[in-house]
Amino acid sequence: FFGQIPSSFEKLNSLQELDVAQCNFSEGLVPSALGNLRQLTYLDISANRFGGPIPDSLANLTQLTVFRVSTSSLTGPIPSWLGNFSELVYLDFAFNQLSGSIPASFSNLINLEILYLHANNLS
Repeated sequence: FFGQIPSSFEKLNSLQELDVAQCNFSEGLVPSALGNLRQLTYLDISANRFGGPIPDSLANLTQLTVFRVSTSSLTGPIPSWLGNFSELVYLDFAFNQLSGSIPASFSNLINLEILYLHANNLS
């Protein structure tokens, strides 16, 4: 791939795994339409040129067990709604420009086994 994540992806209602890491997507925000893929259990959009905040539409992806958005240019705080992802086992937001503190809601992630947050601006 190159360019942008196709808007037609949001119509893949039964999609369970999406790995588009290192696809050289155009700079811009993480597409909010990914939040429509509510059956996803695996999402990896790492090493693309996404920037800006993590869109709140991704709060719909509560079935995720793996969520990877490393090596991008994400900014702003880590959203507290991630604490609602009770199935999450692996979370990788390393090598971004995220700031602020780790949300207290992370204490709800009882299945979390792997957490990578290094190389950010977290306090």
